[in-house]
Amino acid sequence: MKKVGVVIKDNYRTWLAWIVAAIASYIIASYLVIGIAWLVHAYIPGVGMVGTIESLWLRVVVSVVALLLLMGMPKLLKLRLPDIRVIGLHRMLLWRDVAISIAGMVVYAALAMIAFTLAAQLPFFNPAEQQDLGRTSLYGLEGVWAFLALVVAVPVVEEALFRGLLYGKLRQAHLSYWPAAIVVSLLFAIAHGQLNVAIDVFCLSMVASYLRELTGSIWAGILLHMAKNALAFFTVYTVLYAVGG
Repeated sequence: MKKVGVVIKDNYRTWLAWIVAAIASYIIASYLVIGIAWLVHAYIPGVGMVGTIESLWLRVVVSVVALLLLMGMPKLLKLRLPDIRVIGLHRMLLWRDVAISIAGMVVYAALAMIAFTLAAQLPFFNPAEQQDLGRTSLYGLEGVWAFLALVVAVPVVEEALFRGLLYGKLRQAHLSYWPAAIVVSLLFAIAHGQLNVAIDVFCLSMVASYLRELTGSIWAGILLHMAKNALAFFTVYTVLYAVGG
């Protein structure tokens, strides 16, 4: 039987390994996907610059590639391979998840309001800074593709990556809830770059992490994330179905 000190040391190494693996996976995925997109644009005739719709779907692809890389990292780092239960997709969506996600939306909104109020006291913080989302007027099927990317695909893959695999492995390695949630939320915020957006998604991630802890699944977090992104979609984008506006 291992001594307590040895177990803590082993757990610490496991936590650190998964955190480093998650960071490395996301960075590699970002450069890989963006690099391939640039090469396609540069060397394949007729392929235009990456626009609003393409940017949204590239974000989805980056998260998918990062998730696949992170699932493959254990062999390199001599860690235990993840299973579907660790990711939090081992069961079907329940009505309980829907109800809990609605409560989570209220908590997230309150936390974000408090966080922005506190951050507004900082001289360098600009809460009104706009996130670069490309064109905000979408026509016809552009709106459908943008909605599917931002409101459906992004929440699923980002929850599977951050509150799913990464959070699940940190908790499996006996990192307690608060440190695990904070680490995951900080990485999620950093991945979004812009300060005001980072603060907003940090609050979202903290609530989604709690929903994962409460239900043992990421379904409630996915629904919360979808609701938040749907609100952002209809606030930011103007979708015009008639040709020419």
